[in-house]
Amino acid sequence: MNEPVINVIVREKKAVVFNGPANRISSVNEKGPFDIYPYHANFVAVISQQIELQTADNKIRQFPIPRGILHVKENRVEVYIGI
Repeated sequence: MNEPVINVIVREKKAVVFNGPANRISSVNEKGPFDIYPYHANFVAVISQQIELQTADNKIRQFPIPRGILHVKENRVEVYIGI
């Protein structure tokens, strides 16, 4: 049986840098590090330092960021880097 995934899109100002399924998303907000898993509650955060994705094929992808916005809604995560 396949593990549940969450759909993720990571955008910079001029390009999409990732678009696909993930098992986990990790980042940092003003309260500290946090993780998002499939079927996470709706959530919005200003994030910093980095985003780390564990893709559906269990590879780790890291994106260093100075600042961004992360939005979770209906099993979809949208990240806007450089805001």
